[in-house]
Amino acid sequence: MGAFAWFDTADEMVDFLLCVDAASCMRTREGGPEVVAALAAARPGLPAGDEAMPMAQKLYNDGLAGHYKVEWIGKAADLISGNSEYAQALRSKFRSDCCEEDEEDDEAADGSPLADDEIEGFAEFLTEYGY
Repeated sequence: MGAFAWFDTADEMVDFLLCVDAASCMRTREGGPEVVAALAAARPGLPAGDEAMPMAQKLYNDGLAGHYKVEWIGKAADLISGNSEYAQALRSKFRSDCCEEDEEDDEAADGSPLADDEIEGFAEFLTEYGY
């Protein structure tokens, strides 16, 4: 199972990940309170803004290893046109899924950046991806 969550700022995302989501995920798990406390305590030591995102991802994944994992952190623009392996694979999956029924469409389900006319469909795809 997976889901995307969107935030107005990187700081809001980091606060959510380390303080809200971790607490929600770990509240009934053995050792959960200690993990939650450690992640919340680590939050003030992180830099502000985008620099904190990869650090927060590592802290979260290390703290919740074996239970939950954040596969990707970034901006929507990165998914639309970025070069990361994750973004390219996601765009390829989108194209594969959306073009399955169109036998006449010879466009390869590749991971190249999205065209403007694909963005709306991609946004809809993201709402159901991972479920």
